[in-house]
Amino acid sequence: MKRLNLIFIVLIAFACLGCKKQNCPGFPAYLIYFPYSKGQELKFINSEDEHMNFIIEVKYTSLPYTLCQGLYDKCDCEPPTTSFKTYQNSDSIQILCYVRPFNLSEIVASCEFIYNYEYSDYIYKEFTILSDTLTLEGDNGRIVKKVVIVKNKGLVSYTTADGVEWRLAE
Repeated sequence: MKRLNLIFIVLIAFACLGCKKQNCPGFPAYLIYFPYSKGQELKFINSEDEHMNFIIEVKYTSLPYTLCQGLYDKCDCEPPTTSFKTYQNSDSIQILCYVRPFNLSEIVASCEFIYNYEYSDYIYKEFTILSDTLTLEGDNGRIVKKVVIVKNKGLVSYTTADGVEWRLAE
């Protein structure tokens, strides 16, 4: 029995000593694509002078963190992310967008427009060059077919499936 306890203690010590730390990056501070805060109102206007408003429910930007890998654990860092989500507005539309850089020259951006929690349009694009303007386009959306995100300004316009462009009112 003592021998079994000794083996168990040695295995636990080996597992603990085998732990190595892995530093995971946060979202780069110089890539501010969504300069929003919780509760901020985004106001959009179209060419007919109609208004569409959204309130930021969640604004997230990942921070650096450390993972501890044990002897048998394989832990990978999640890609750094910045994102925002709005409350559902008076037209029953909610927006969820994110940007993720994967290295110094690749970025992935997406926006999802959700209607009444029933269906949604998801537009996704990979960019091989870091750009100040990210234009996402989709062909078969029921809600939205184009989204434009500008560094330090955020979501500046979107075009609905019926061709109406909504621009951020400044």
